[in-house]
Amino acid sequence: MVQKPQQKPDGALNHLRVLELGAPGATGAGMWLAGMGADVIKVEPPAGDVLRSYPPFANDIPGPERSLWHLFFNRNKRSIALDIASPADKARFLSLVQGADIVLESFQPGYLASIGLGYEDLKKVNSSIILVSLTTFGQTGPHSQYLGDDLIAMAASGYMMWGGDNTRSPVVAPAFQAYQLGGLYGAFATLIANRRRRLTGRGQHVDVSLAEAVCYAASFLLTQWMGGRNRTEREGIKVAGGAQIVTCLDGWVLLAPFSKRSWQSLEIDWMQDPVLSTEPWASDQQYRRANGDVIGALREVFISQFKTWDFVFEAQKRHIPVAPVATPKEYLESEQVQARGLIVESTHPVVGTYKHVRGPFIPNETPWDTTRHAPLLDEHRAEVLAEAGVKRVTVPSGGAEGRHDRQPLEGIRILDFTRVRAGPMGTNILADFGAEVIKIESATIDTFRRGRAQEGFDGLNRNKKSIQLNMKNAKAKQLFFELVKKSDVVVENFTYKVMDDLGIGYDELKKHNPRIILVGMPPLGKTGPYAPWTTYGQQLFSFSGMCYLWAHPESPMESRSKIAYADDTSAPQMVFAMLAALEYRDRAGKGQYVEIAQCEGLAYMMNPVYMDYFINGRVWEPRGNWHPVAAPHGAYKCLGHEAWLAISCETEEHWQALTRYLDNPDLLTDPRFATREARQKNRIALDEVIEKTTSEQTPRQAMWLAQRAGVPAHECSTNEDLFDDPHKRERGFVRHGSFPGWPKADLRGPAVILSETPGVIRTGEPVEGEHNYQVFNEVLGLTRAQIDQLTADKVIY
Repeated sequence: MVQKPQQKPDGALNHLRVLELGAPGATGAGMWLAGMGADVIKVEPPAGDVLRSYPPFANDIPGPERSLWHLFFNRNKRSIALDIASPADKARFLSLVQGADIVLESFQPGYLASIGLGYEDLKKVNSSIILVSLTTFGQTGPHSQYLGDDLIAMAASGYMMWGGDNTRSPVVAPAFQAYQLGGLYGAFATLIANRRRRLTGRGQHVDVSLAEAVCYAASFLLTQWMGGRNRTEREGIKVAGGAQIVTCLDGWVLLAPFSKRSWQSLEIDWMQDPVLSTEPWASDQQYRRANGDVIGALREVFISQFKTWDFVFEAQKRHIPVAPVATPKEYLESEQVQARGLIVESTHPVVGTYKHVRGPFIPNETPWDTTRHAPLLDEHRAEVLAEAGVKRVTVPSGGAEGRHDRQPLEGIRILDFTRVRAGPMGTNILADFGAEVIKIESATIDTFRRGRAQEGFDGLNRNKKSIQLNMKNAKAKQLFFELVKKSDVVVENFTYKVMDDLGIGYDELKKHNPRIILVGMPPLGKTGPYAPWTTYGQQLFSFSGMCYLWAHPESPMESRSKIAYADDTSAPQMVFAMLAALEYRDRAGKGQYVEIAQCEGLAYMMNPVYMDYFINGRVWEPRGNWHPVAAPHGAYKCLGHEAWLAISCETEEHWQALTRYLDNPDLLTDPRFATREARQKNRIALDEVIEKTTSEQTPRQAMWLAQRAGVPAHECSTNEDLFDDPHKRERGFVRHGSFPGWPKADLRGPAVILSETPGVIRTGEPVEGEHNYQVFNEVLGLTRAQIDQLTADKVIY
């Protein structure tokens, strides 16, 4: 069922005016802010944003208003065309800065300063302005001037070497995930900086590296290396830590029976396998991990006799985490998508009415805005210039609450019911910038506290406090409600009805605190026929269609990545949604419930793929390292085992630089490569030419030589490369430190860099219940005797 969007809502960020310069990193950040109501003014060059030139186009008719990428990234924005390097338009832009709160930009570091529009220049016309710079490698560090784009950021993040077909080159994620994910990090960093600005009247310069944002999302790569595991080879068709793609009679499934219950349900109760039902298989998880290939082969024999959906439905009845490896079309036509009303319509003056997927999450007070069409080039020139030169008083000048040395989220208390990765990663980001995060644990602890997952727990739960409550006990529930009265946010990533079943859903929480914000992260949403499914991030990844697409077209389905990518997208979405809800609460005095269905959040980031199906009837198939315009664009074999260099040449300047790197000027006159279109057509021949050079160089050597020549390039980093990366070390993304209870260790730094409030790592991960006394005494005023009695009564563990 297609639902039409409602009238323009009272957005959480309606009070913010944002100027967006450059593309596409800043475009990604502007997309998220505009979706929550910010007035985003897209300042485009006279020829328009580069994304306007990217195919596919609506109805396959080229044009600057018809690119599906433009329609997706720029909905809800206004457009004005300015040549900011010219004196007249530079003056116009500075007049716009006077009335703005935020400027987003994604030029090479130093460019804006070179034309008199750097941060110091902007402060002269607006002392409280926030400048958010989104570049591939960031504003500082030895690689800050390296050239890059979505592919290069993904290569530098480690994600391309995480999984997939190990008989072919690493593959970039579909639909420009680095631009979207990096833009999302820029959007929440903007709100962190704005909160501090409201307290102190001071702006600051926010530095977002797209490569570091994606690497932060893939935090397990660094923590696994620190925990003794190395990722120097992609998985291929192997069982990956228990996750596996298996062929059915008419399709494929991705299953991940990690838990003891899942093992009992599948291998013992359902398969009744005579080998796997015996010891040590039945009880020794480490033994099973070491012999995953044997398990995988036996599963294949059993599962191959089922049709895909027959197996999925029966497995879900048995609480086994499994989902189909769906195509985008299959996902969109699923019962869950239809029941949830995920598909909506928008109208554009050139394209007409078209379908797309609605916003990534559902705030009940401040819905995602889909009411304004993606702007025509320079469409809003007159009205935007009419607003120029007007200084808006939107921030205080400081004062008692405006202590300049405070972290921006100090004073925000978050009750954290999250576990494993998606939720803890998000609350970790908030804790790094000063929020008081109280992790509520019980007898059923966060499974990341155990075994080989411990390093993941350590990487996601620093700066937090831990208390233990038996939430099935009435007294414990009352203690929780007392904490709710003194808190700002509750966040949880349980399945769809756990909070309601415990009697602590939003309707109950707001009775105790009308200003409370509850952020729920149910995997498939709170409603719909598949809401009860047992899933991990891997199942959401496969159901959305992304697993199907993230591959070479020649690769066997079983070799697709088996990653929990939905965790990595929903964590920063939760941070952004929570901070937006806090902005609204502080302005309107209202709390709210925000539902982040993790699969739908991931689906939102596949929107251009779905729009191509809706508008053009085109069902995407795997495209490897395809790019709408860049050629060459891919990963090339280097000297060594699993050694690869990513190269992206979008412009003619990049192509000429590549011929210099290859020391092959004859390529410039070779008719096979004379144009970008010809290079795309003759991609295989060109790849062979490139690999004659790269195969004789190590990845880091090739990266250095290519960048020196002016080619956007980066090694496809393993997790060891990430750990040793001098650029990430100098920027503090990987840093050395020690804390009480922690030995000296190398840690992942904060996700983004804020010039005046850069984030602080204060403590390591908490011991279970470590802060019981501190929290119940300092927050609720209980005495030691009262706390001891509650512990004896097993209200507190």
